[in-house]
Amino acid sequence: MSFRFELPSEIDLKKNLSGSKRFLLVTSFLIALLLLFSACSDTTNPNERIEPGLQGLYILSEGLWGSPSTSELSVITSDTSAVRDVYQNLAQEYLGDVPNHLTTYNNRLYIVVNNSHLIRVIDLVEMMKVDDIE
Repeated sequence: MSFRFELPSEIDLKKNLSGSKRFLLVTSFLIALLLLFSACSDTTNPNERIEPGLQGLYILSEGLWGSPSTSELSVITSDTSAVRDVYQNLAQEYLGDVPNHLTTYNNRLYIVVNNSHLIRVIDLVEMMKVDDIE
């Protein structure tokens, strides 16, 4: 017993999709595209001054391998606002190339920076580098 599978031709597809179904399909696709591009927004005002001592949920983005300028440390504060690039904005230096783990201990943030081959120690109050452990 053999099965034969044939793809429908373009003419068959046009014949099976009536005008209203085609309109509904195209409209649904356009609405999905609109939602996709309007769903994300940047909640940080680039002109707003970031104050040291931010507390909340720390989010580490490792960026691209070989590009230390693409990694970032962000904070989601208790009022659910997101503050991006906290370390870079306050310390005026890049976090490093591919940071991928972090932990806090004694008011310090320890970040393993993989491709830079170091552990960056950051003071959580001032958000400034205390030391690099190589």
